[in-house]
Amino acid sequence: MENVLTQSKEILEYEGILSKEFFESYINNWATEEVLLLARHFHKLNDTKTQFERVDRFTAGPSGVDILNAVKPYGIEIFRIYMSLDGESKDDFTFIPIIYLKLKDGLEITFPLIPKGRDELVPGTTEQTVNSGGQRVPGIFKEMITQNWDVFDVNLIDDLFVAVDSDTRGRLRVDFYEINGDLLTFINDRMLGNIENFTLYPGVDMNKFQNKNLISFTPTIGIVPKETVITEIMSRHSVMEFPKGERGEIFMEYLTPCPPTCPK
Repeated sequence: MENVLTQSKEILEYEGILSKEFFESYINNWATEEVLLLARHFHKLNDTKTQFERVDRFTAGPSGVDILNAVKPYGIEIFRIYMSLDGESKDDFTFIPIIYLKLKDGLEITFPLIPKGRDELVPGTTEQTVNSGGQRVPGIFKEMITQNWDVFDVNLIDDLFVAVDSDTRGRLRVDFYEINGDLLTFINDRMLGNIENFTLYPGVDMNKFQNKNLISFTPTIGIVPKETVITEIMSRHSVMEFPKGERGEIFMEYLTPCPPTCPK
């Protein structure tokens, strides 16, 4: 085990990996920000400085993709997406999701995803729409919740990230989303080492928004594989779509928000 851990520490030399100090600072910014001010971090002024635009997606970028592929020999034990803030600015998106990986040998790795506006293309990403090649229900679900995000009232965005504790009636703010169960197994076995693009799409599940005990902000992961993945998996933990016969984007939904649903 010691030799494996020593070898895996070479991953810490990849560009973009956060130090523990910066990681804790960014997630603390999220935890301590006023709830009513959260919405501003998902918006920035457009190029003409005439109106605000909303963040459309978050991408791992070349260095993040390299890290995800490099951890394949070690395997991921814990895979989380932490909510974090990088200060405040009207000219930049300051909400930054942070990928947290704990490898099976114990090494912990964190790196940020890059926020993108709708007018910013992610090189190499295959865009999927409801009408592009007969997508099944998971692809349609991704379209639905991301469209909900695009048109959601800015004055209500703050409510997407909090839930009411059913016991104490206190308000809980989501800290992170965890990938687990069959979905994590699939990523370890089939996706690591085969990732060309990794994107996180913000979304809103309106069914959850009507239930104040649930977090209604619903992110969807989109992965474009280097080589075609031809299979389907549906479980109570996740729903995934795998395009058949040609390379396309794989969508992974139903990540577990903590709180209120935290790992034991």
